[in-house]
Amino acid sequence: MSTFFTDYAADITFPSSQSGNSAKYRQCQKGAYWAIKAHKTTNSNSPATISLPTGGGKTAVMMLAAFEYEVDRALIIVPSDALRSQVVDRFDELEGLNKADAFSGDTDDLEVHSHEGRPTTEDDWESHRDADVVVSTPNSVSEVYANADEDPLLLPPDGFFDLLMVDEAHHTPAPGWREVLESFENLPQLLFTATPFRREDQPLPGELIYHYPIEEARNDGIYHEVGLDTVTGPNQEIEEAASTLRSLQESNKRATLLARTDKISKVNELLDTYEDETDLELRAVHSETENNHETIEQLRDGAIDGVVVVNKFTEGLDVANLQVAVFHESPKSFPKMVQIIGRLARKPVDDAPATIIATEETVQSESMSEAVRQLYRDDTGWADIADELISEYLSPQQSDSTGGAPPLDAVSPDNIRPYKSVTVYTLDDTVFEPFADDSDFDVGEADRSLGYVISSPDSVWGCITTTQESPTWGTDTILQSKTYNLHLYCAPDNSDLLFEYTSDSRRAKKIRSTLVRDQTTISQIEGERLSRAMQSLSAPKFRAAGMNNVLVPSGTQPEHKLLTGNDVQGAVYHSDSRRYTHGHIFASFESDTEAPDSDSDESESTSSTSNTRGISNTTGSIWSNSKGDLSSFERWCVTLAKKLTADREPTIQHFGTLNQGTTVDVFSSEPFSAVPFPALLTKKVELQEPSTGDWNEINLAIEIDDSVDTPTSSVDVCVSAEPVNSSIQCTYDIATNQWSGEITDYQFRLPDVRTHSSLPGDEFLRKYPPRFHVDASTAVMGGAEYAAETTLDEFDPSSLIMSLQPDWSDYINEKATEKPPWWDHISDLDYNLSAVWDLTPTKTVFPAMVEILTSEYGGGEYVLFCGDMGDEIADFIDFKRDDKEITFYHCKRSKSAGVRVNYFKDIYHQTLRSLRYTYNRELVDQIHNEHERDIGSHIIHGKDTFEDIKSDFVASEWDYTICGVHPGLKLNFDPEENNENVGRLLSECTEQVERYDVDFAMIGAGDSWD
Repeated sequence: MSTFFTDYAADITFPSSQSGNSAKYRQCQKGAYWAIKAHKTTNSNSPATISLPTGGGKTAVMMLAAFEYEVDRALIIVPSDALRSQVVDRFDELEGLNKADAFSGDTDDLEVHSHEGRPTTEDDWESHRDADVVVSTPNSVSEVYANADEDPLLLPPDGFFDLLMVDEAHHTPAPGWREVLESFENLPQLLFTATPFRREDQPLPGELIYHYPIEEARNDGIYHEVGLDTVTGPNQEIEEAASTLRSLQESNKRATLLARTDKISKVNELLDTYEDETDLELRAVHSETENNHETIEQLRDGAIDGVVVVNKFTEGLDVANLQVAVFHESPKSFPKMVQIIGRLARKPVDDAPATIIATEETVQSESMSEAVRQLYRDDTGWADIADELISEYLSPQQSDSTGGAPPLDAVSPDNIRPYKSVTVYTLDDTVFEPFADDSDFDVGEADRSLGYVISSPDSVWGCITTTQESPTWGTDTILQSKTYNLHLYCAPDNSDLLFEYTSDSRRAKKIRSTLVRDQTTISQIEGERLSRAMQSLSAPKFRAAGMNNVLVPSGTQPEHKLLTGNDVQGAVYHSDSRRYTHGHIFASFESDTEAPDSDSDESESTSSTSNTRGISNTTGSIWSNSKGDLSSFERWCVTLAKKLTADREPTIQHFGTLNQGTTVDVFSSEPFSAVPFPALLTKKVELQEPSTGDWNEINLAIEIDDSVDTPTSSVDVCVSAEPVNSSIQCTYDIATNQWSGEITDYQFRLPDVRTHSSLPGDEFLRKYPPRFHVDASTAVMGGAEYAAETTLDEFDPSSLIMSLQPDWSDYINEKATEKPPWWDHISDLDYNLSAVWDLTPTKTVFPAMVEILTSEYGGGEYVLFCGDMGDEIADFIDFKRDDKEITFYHCKRSKSAGVRVNYFKDIYHQTLRSLRYTYNRELVDQIHNEHERDIGSHIIHGKDTFEDIKSDFVASEWDYTICGVHPGLKLNFDPEENNENVGRLLSECTEQVERYDVDFAMIGAGDSWD
């Protein structure tokens, strides 16, 4: 099909990087065109936003886009009738391209139509069949703007348009404009704007493909300075406007004025006042005046001195010599302020500065202040153009840091829109100082960790903090970047609850310690009470459920289950009820039935009829997938407080069968063992030393310090971190589920988690709670008590006995130690460590194991590695190459034979730590590295064989066994006869190892000491 934009494509000189290009495009027009051209190659119909400064020539870029896309017919949407007429006129003559000397053809064949009214029949669209460009407004093509008595809107037939362009696109998040985009979603969509955000900071749909900074517009000569003239007397702004304009017209006869007010009713009053007190000739431009288009043309030609406008009629008002703006009412939004400042800032023919004239009352108004602050926040380059205006409200030169960062007082509370995500704390035995009746809390004297305190609603306290951070791609670099974090605290009346939003959990802890009177008594809300936040939801649809195994993970019952989809509660089986508790739950629900205490304010709704809410037991948090302003955040927290304090059974509908555990205040029996959170034993854990700041990979172990008298609410614990030789003393309080002591000085993290961030030790142990074994049938985790799922009646410890079961009395005596005498001086030995074993009498466990293993397996294809250096994978590891078998040996000893918990606890911990090396190439690399470092870990037998294995090692081709070795542990016992605790640990260990498709075995005492 022959169309104008294909027929005349050869007459266009497109922007080029070649210096010989005769066209006179601005830099911003070149950049925008190249961005559009690049976007076109993606074949995407997702909206593409082009952000150009007001007066930057975006209409010419639209013309280039029509040629680039070779359109048959383009649809352009503008916000007003005046702008529609302006765009029609410019496209009709290809004004912008001709001005740039970029079009050499004839525009007589170009058909540009103004689309008015609402199309309700096919004939309405057929009348534009011959058009190359149709310019319309949302009122004409969006059903949202229809009156109740109007016929339904009829959209054009498929294929009628092949490109949609939207001017002043900062409107597109509004419903009517959004419907336009959705109605033409099959077309390429280009959105043009000077402000990529609406007043509410809502981003535009699609992708921002090009943005031209204000500073560059100033450097390119598009913009010049805009001054501020503040007046005090009645009607003095009118006198000052007339005087200023007449002075400008002496050098530029076409200099014009724009007077702005907020209501049509005020326009005629202003016109009368200007007529009575000045000799200026002004006209009105608003929705009720006729011939607005002719009036704007008169303004451009200098035939009149100015116009009085209302609100949106400043949009797209393209008058090159507009040099005076009088604010009888200030712009009440950022986009309107940008439109006016952008027009004033356009460089006139005589380089004379533009001026804003306003009364002191207008300048001091809240709406003016916020609009200017937002102007500066949008682009600090405005400070060079409108320095006097911005300095009236801000001091850009007084940044909160070097490097030109904006001052924090430039942040308006109205533009703070946090995600609704909080951690909930109880304040039963303490108070939140800022809201306490008896508090003498003074922000001015508070700790500097509070940062910049923001203005907030009555029950909300907030601040913004800053940190200097190194780039993620380097360490110890001199490069630093500033990060801003928001912290909000809401303490609803009569709830004894504190809701905390933070984007920096480490700093938040310091802030809490300042704001809460007694930090030691504050605790995160427990899971039972937290579940009330999910009660009374109307028609909930559960979208995600994370379930934590509170018993012992195994191959068929993993540590975690994550269910996602629609109505996932249907995937919870009866068999899950004893073993699993909910870790986190996320649901959507209908919003209209929880009023008036619902979450259903507009800012949270994911649609007009539904909301979302989620909870996490591990972190004590509640969240929604939406943002809201500070007032909305306060209402949301108040609603949640009512639910959390309601007298309801703590259960979640449809998930009530899951094992909630029982919240307890005391240990009813003395815990006999403490095991780290299972996942931590199979993952890398890193610890930061408080004295040096260095991070080190550690093996985590937990020991209960002393026996305790029960019932008790707390136990003293030693957290062991090897190989850094850190023994961290701390106390666990089961009543508050809190950790205290030295542990709070350390930071922990999981480096294998891509989004990892460090946590203080107490918060780390709350997130990954250790498992305290209270008795054979009960365990405590995270402040709750859980009953074991299975009994021990079918567990036979003797079934674990390895086929290689030596008579230990042939090698050692019953009280033998683990390691040979020379082990503690191993670094002083000056001969081959592999040979030293042949010189060592087999009087201790280690030499005995070497002799037993090499005697049994030590042929030419056998490798035996000794790795006990504090951070070992195991004491011994052997490779049976012919059988493709790898076995890890963990060795312990005792002074007498028997069945005791202490004989197996360490083996249990070390066994689980070995699991992450099974089916893992890292195993042979680690052995190689340890052997080469010559610090004690070494290959005892088969070094050459190991090198052959390493060269073509495929981890999945080998079978793995982890073996506990204890010459004093008797395994032929009945776990139900006074040995329940040992039996429980053995059975749990076996289940967890077998979960990884690894065998578990024991070499115990056998008949050695009978």
